[in-house]
Amino acid sequence: MKLYRIFFLFLFIGISLSVRAEVERFFFTDLDVKDGLSQQTVTAIFQDTDGYMWFGTRSGLNRYDGYGFMVYRKDYDNVHSLSGNHIMDVIQDYSRMGGDSAGIEPPRL
Repeated sequence: MKLYRIFFLFLFIGISLSVRAEVERFFFTDLDVKDGLSQQTVTAIFQDTDGYMWFGTRSGLNRYDGYGFMVYRKDYDNVHSLSGNHIMDVIQDYSRMGGDSAGIEPPRL
């Protein structure tokens, strides 16, 4: 009986040592208006299939490439620009990138 206990003890220790929990490490960077974000309050966050991060604010749509921001705002002289600057949601589509109340309109053919 004592041999069984010793055997199972060593078996348990061996299995415990062979199974290691993988620890995932995350890296976060704070981004704000000093980095080029159009406004401090972000209302939507989305990552597209190309890896760009899109941030919707009340002051336009912001695309972050890992180095800096490109800000898209309504251009009243361009009918294909954003239809508004208050971005509530961001989704990806094959024909356009847009928001809930504003979107970059696809070109009309």
